[in-house]
Amino acid sequence: MALKSDGTVKAGDDNDQQAVGIGKDDRLFASPQDVIGLANVGRVAADVSSSAALDKTGNLWVWGANGRGQLGNGHQDIRGTPPRAGDDTYCAVGAGMLYSLALRADGLAWSFGLNFSGQLGDGGYAHQNSPVGVVEAADKIPPLSSLHSVCWVRHHGA
Repeated sequence: MALKSDGTVKAGDDNDQQAVGIGKDDRLFASPQDVIGLANVGRVAADVSSSAALDKTGNLWVWGANGRGQLGNGHQDIRGTPPRAGDDTYCAVGAGMLYSLALRADGLAWSFGLNFSGQLGDGGYAHQNSPVGVVEAADKIPPLSSLHSVCWVRHHGA
């Protein structure tokens, strides 16, 4: 996946689970394709079978595989074109293996998708198909101008 300087997104190669974002089931693409419906994008993230784009107004758009809710759009079906994930706006986005993370400008982190080992950080192990809060208000993450990876550690006193 590539973010172009004009704010559009191109994706290509393996379209398994419609991860390319062009609304077609074609399996492979020899050259990158324009992802349908995206403009003014400032950040992108992807895992092996789903993708996310954060536009410059903070809207999060997602597409591809969604069997564990990793698109965060309230459903668990494959999306060949990008629907919006949740109602909040965000300043950063990240993707893990079958889960996604998003950071709001106020420092609150949200996650959705696969959660068999608690990787969503919501205190449980249930998969989430809509964004759930990760950290409490007292544990806000400072707003970032650039995000290359997402990690947080919470101390649990004994």
